[in-house]
Amino acid sequence: MRANMYICLLIAFAALVGCGGNGGENKASAAVERQFPSAPEVPSVYTDPYEAAKFVAEHYWDNFLEGSEAYPTDSVRTAGVRNEAVSEAMGSYILFVCGKLVFDDAKAAFSSFYDSLEATEARDTSSGVFEKMSGLLRFYLYDVNSPYRNEDLYLPFVEKLSKSQFVPRDERTALEFDVQMCSLNKAGTKASDFSFITREGRRGTLGGIKASYTVLFFSNPGCHACKEIVDAIGADAKIQKMLQDGSLAVVNIYIDDDIQAWKEYSASYPQSWICGYDNNHIIRDDLIYNVRAIPSVYLLAADKTVIMKDAPYRNLIAYLNKLQH
Repeated sequence: MRANMYICLLIAFAALVGCGGNGGENKASAAVERQFPSAPEVPSVYTDPYEAAKFVAEHYWDNFLEGSEAYPTDSVRTAGVRNEAVSEAMGSYILFVCGKLVFDDAKAAFSSFYDSLEATEARDTSSGVFEKMSGLLRFYLYDVNSPYRNEDLYLPFVEKLSKSQFVPRDERTALEFDVQMCSLNKAGTKASDFSFITREGRRGTLGGIKASYTVLFFSNPGCHACKEIVDAIGADAKIQKMLQDGSLAVVNIYIDDDIQAWKEYSASYPQSWICGYDNNHIIRDDLIYNVRAIPSVYLLAADKTVIMKDAPYRNLIAYLNKLQH
């Protein structure tokens, strides 16, 4: 189940980056501790707001990474900056990139960030910055509980990371699997079709759903986080109107083994939803979707092109409410 609590992310990140280093506080290290530096000022030549935003996204980390070997990286600091501040800066960066840039430029920004990290590692392989910052970005964009998670934006980063000379071979194997999984059902591609048996006993297919938008919702009986999504959708007046007029369909799919338990619970789901189970187990066994945790939510267009992949449900609701309808 997912628990989208930012404080949990900070605690988990503290545990993540706390591995390694002596963690000791001493006067020498304190003397070179610094605040997270501001991003470089946008040159006056960038008069277009969008181009200025692209510049900020590309150079956000410059003042942090350049000369980072002069500052300590240990259990409480990364390049001289407290881990909590680095974590907050990463969250701000992700929100800025996602909020200001179109999708292709956002992907390019994360790819460029990887290049900057690798250049930092090439200058000083003992600094530890590459490992800690790579782990932090993976944590934010790929951890199943992160409200910032976005596999499509993590993909260009992990593609390069999986081929890096600075990553041990055994770790690259695991990262190559991440690349494979993140490549499934990317935004802008057609979602993989599959068949299912509905709670009424009829056979259906994802491709057979006729609606302008389809919410594909992987859930389990009795899942508290799943019920949170059910309740949130049920409480949203615009989404309910879309369900009533047929412009939106919610396809709620069970992919695990206890079919009897699902059948007994299935009446609890809204009657306006299409609820079914994967009787062939192809979603889970054949890995046609990267369902790393339950619940998992996708948004599809009328032709089943992926709009959102494993999206935090609040992002889904916000998107649907912005539609002109």
